[in-house]
Amino acid sequence: MCAAPSLATVATSLTSVLFITAGKADHVESHKESRAVCADVAGERCSNPARLTRCVRSVLPGHALEAQHVVDEALLVGLAGYRDKSRALHAVEASDVVLLDPADECANGGVPPHAHSVGILSGSNVPSCRSSSGGRNRVPAYDPDTDVSIRLEMDRQPATDVRALLATINSEHKTRWTLVGKLAGGYQQGAYELTDGAGWRAVLKWHTEHLPPKQLRETARAIDDARARGWPTSKWLAYGPLPNDGGYIVEEFIVGERPNRLDGQVLERLLDAIRLQAGARPVTDQDWSGYIERCVFAGEADLAARMMERPETATLQHRLERLTGKARGIRLPSDDLVHGDFVLNNMVVRDGQPYLLDAAHAGRGIRAYDLATLLMETTVGGDYVAPSVDDQRRLERECVAIVGRSGFLVCVACRIMHLLVFGGVNWSDDVPPAVAKCGAFLDSLESVRSP
Repeated sequence: MCAAPSLATVATSLTSVLFITAGKADHVESHKESRAVCADVAGERCSNPARLTRCVRSVLPGHALEAQHVVDEALLVGLAGYRDKSRALHAVEASDVVLLDPADECANGGVPPHAHSVGILSGSNVPSCRSSSGGRNRVPAYDPDTDVSIRLEMDRQPATDVRALLATINSEHKTRWTLVGKLAGGYQQGAYELTDGAGWRAVLKWHTEHLPPKQLRETARAIDDARARGWPTSKWLAYGPLPNDGGYIVEEFIVGERPNRLDGQVLERLLDAIRLQAGARPVTDQDWSGYIERCVFAGEADLAARMMERPETATLQHRLERLTGKARGIRLPSDDLVHGDFVLNNMVVRDGQPYLLDAAHAGRGIRAYDLATLLMETTVGGDYVAPSVDDQRRLERECVAIVGRSGFLVCVACRIMHLLVFGGVNWSDDVPPAVAKCGAFLDSLESVRSP
């Protein structure tokens, strides 16, 4: 069990992270203000990520990416229970941190320039650098026994030590990857940037369960085959099993911007990618079509039961059951490649071309599920600019053309159930407005008809 970090350690780490990611943003006017922001974050009870996110966004208005960086780091270092903001502010001030300016020159090689725009470094991973005032930051050196800022947690329980896992990977694959820092985003284990010291960059991700060795091997082959056909996704450089049907993946680092809207060239290229998934017939036991059918009609993963636990989601669940009632007994085709989490947050765009990330659970099924996922989550998700009515209708027609109206509604129902059950765990306070958006989205589908 990892010991909880002190308030001073938490504040020190978050202060460094905030200034690195926010850079010289106009609203960060002084070191003192940055410390006050960190005190607000440290004072929030982050057992509720939604509340923590709102707190951070309120002090970083208009800077959603920077805010998410701070939220990720807050969750990572384990702030739960630190509710006294005055004590947190006192701890920050007492720590006498000299904030790290991205423009400063580091005495020992410096923070990698890309860290300011793409990645996130915990306080313990920030090199000791000279500030513009000539002082040094006072972030402590990494101590594997006491520093939890690079440890990953799932369901708030201690999990794999990143450095220990990386040592195992290097030994197994005869590689020399070193840890750069945690990348932004992710609700579970997250993603970590690696470098080999020769300029090559990679991303380490792992799963603590639901990725048994056979499935991992099958997915690796499926991704290699899809890439050979031109499917735009990152190359797997190494992978292997972990205990309890877990697995790790080291994949290439693709430099790009995270899209927040679905239109123009990005939309066209994503539709091209979906078409490349048609008839791929990956050889794998990961059957998304069967899973979707069981979730909607047979209670798989307890999604329906968990939807019924809250009044607002229960009402929506009844509506989903009515919408899909005539499709009971449907057998969705399973000849296509399915990503399984085809959302903008799992993509980066470089030179107008979107690249798909996080394909560890790719399998066979009906590609309409990926398209329905993209449509539904960009329409109702708060992190995206909703597609235009014309683009929404176009995507609806594409889905219906692939799988028919009944199959389309089954795919939509499954994704809505996943979204709201996941939300109940990770952003419970935001579930009611999400339910309202899902309801409005279902209203908009009334105009869709099978060709």
